[in-house]
Amino acid sequence: MPTCVNCVSKIKNGSSHSYIPPKLKKLMARDNLSASDAQNRIDRQWPIDQKIAQADVVIDNGRTIAETRQQVVKWLDMNNFGTSNHLKRGDQ
Repeated sequence: MPTCVNCVSKIKNGSSHSYIPPKLKKLMARDNLSASDAQNRIDRQWPIDQKIAQADVVIDNGRTIAETRQQVVKWLDMNNFGTSNHLKRGDQ
């Protein structure tokens, strides 16, 4: 996968076959940003490992909805936030 720096360079040079990472594309569309402005915003963020180290809880939503739900239910149960039975069943 090309680095984001290469992506921005290709976009600036007008290549019609440039690859724009999904994260960058989503940010550009959501906030109406240019590729370089979106990349600058991303570059100013903390690295993910630093965010994880500072977090009280980490829920990984990069897998299935069921796996994400299991993580949330486990955290709710461990912290005594009432009943999580409706989440265990998958109720809305």
